[in-house]
Amino acid sequence: MISTEDCSNFNSENGCKSQQTEYPSDWYNRKWQTPPRDHPLWVPSYQDMNLITGYIKQQYNKDKTSVIITFYTELNEEKLPSGFNLLYYFGETQTDKNEISISASDSQRYLEGMAVKVEVLSSDNTSVLATLELEEVDFIWNNPKINLPPNYENGQKGAIIEMFGWPYEDIEKECDFISKAGYLGVKVFPPQESILSYQTVENGELNPWYFVYQPVSYKLNSRQGTRKQLKKMIQTCRQKNVRVYADAVVNHMTGNGNDMFPDHRNPAGGSCIHWSPKNSSFSSPWYTHGYQFENVEFNGQRPALEYPAVPYDVSHFHCERGLSSWSDPFALNYGWLVGLSDLNTENEYVRERIADYFVDLLGIGFSGFRIDAAKHISPENLSAIFKIFKSKLGGGDFPEDFITYLEVIMGGEKDLLMCQENSYNYGVSFEKTLKQNGLSDSDIMKIKIWESDYPKEHPICGYWAIPSERYAIGLDCHDDQNPGSSSRDMGDKGSVLIKEKNVQKHRDFEVYFINYFIERIVFSN
Repeated sequence: MISTEDCSNFNSENGCKSQQTEYPSDWYNRKWQTPPRDHPLWVPSYQDMNLITGYIKQQYNKDKTSVIITFYTELNEEKLPSGFNLLYYFGETQTDKNEISISASDSQRYLEGMAVKVEVLSSDNTSVLATLELEEVDFIWNNPKINLPPNYENGQKGAIIEMFGWPYEDIEKECDFISKAGYLGVKVFPPQESILSYQTVENGELNPWYFVYQPVSYKLNSRQGTRKQLKKMIQTCRQKNVRVYADAVVNHMTGNGNDMFPDHRNPAGGSCIHWSPKNSSFSSPWYTHGYQFENVEFNGQRPALEYPAVPYDVSHFHCERGLSSWSDPFALNYGWLVGLSDLNTENEYVRERIADYFVDLLGIGFSGFRIDAAKHISPENLSAIFKIFKSKLGGGDFPEDFITYLEVIMGGEKDLLMCQENSYNYGVSFEKTLKQNGLSDSDIMKIKIWESDYPKEHPICGYWAIPSERYAIGLDCHDDQNPGSSSRDMGDKGSVLIKEKNVQKHRDFEVYFINYFIERIVFSN
């Protein structure tokens, strides 16, 4: 057994000091932590992310009939020879320019998506020094049009069924039934790449559901299936007039200590606890600084937050701070929710990267998304992200059928979050901030707030703080049915199927739930 003395780590250096919100600027060179090709820890999916990282940006025109594709790259110039050149591949086009324009008239060539790649070449262009191949790019205009009866109000009204954890191929098989049953659409697990592990965790569970809420990249490959399987499912559902919505995790990345470093250690209980790396769905590299005890071999620096497949580095995160209060706006925005590495959404690059992820979701065929942990992204920051997103879609109003709904859990903080106007309010104050950022009344009506008080504490303010059309209600996770889970506790009316397994009691609550909605909301309006 290793003694506690031998088990010290760098954790004491990683936290915020006083009101600090970002890491010191001299930490910004703590990147390029990915192993090179000739190292035993390297795997093919890492490509050359020790030398080059990047992603694709899309900028549509107002009519969404053309789009400018930009290949954004970051290069480890300290490890590359001087005078190198870059060669970009956009589908069938090779160019030394990092930008290309594609029009809807080219759509037949790119129905299956446009392959994109960049090569780093020697100064004389005779050898390839590094390669980065990204996921294919999909275009909004290739998605089948959805036709719905007038009572769905162009996709602004209807029921969305939660397909929590379903593989994409299984959802695709259900699209016909979902359509005939009258649902507006389906919502899927977060589609972005997230952690997986070969190790069991609490209660002997392997890869519990909450691992899916610890993303390592914005690649649309997940435990539910590949990007191609996702796209095929969405296209099938759209052809049957069923919309698909994504659970978008953009407040944070993984938990501290859940990363690809080969060893972690923590002194606990007078001994030394060790654990090995996590393994992502498709093995993109990612790193945190928690429970590390030696410098990184490849850059000689202390470990730091880095997600090369995004790419994010330590400059893109809030410094580590426990979320000590649920009623303090500073803590809500800057604190690390249950130890998850909190993105610095004041940072312009982070805002743009999230907006580009949203554009990719619409490009592959999603009709909108639920934003996870939205109340931990300040209303000001969320508004700025929506502004960039709107601009990247051409600057016009959001698509007619677009919906996003924000997870803003209310309870004892109802006055702060909804009932009284203030700087950290997702009601009237948030609406004003959205308008200041250039969103139209039509845009704002498409940004819904999840009514977490419904039905137990509804209406939480005693009145409608915002128009009823901007609320989304739902039973969308196990927390809705767990005793003591604040507003979401359904009390003694229902049954958690995986625990009590009382099917009739569970169904009776569903009937109560819908009837409550009809009586209190539909008839009152």
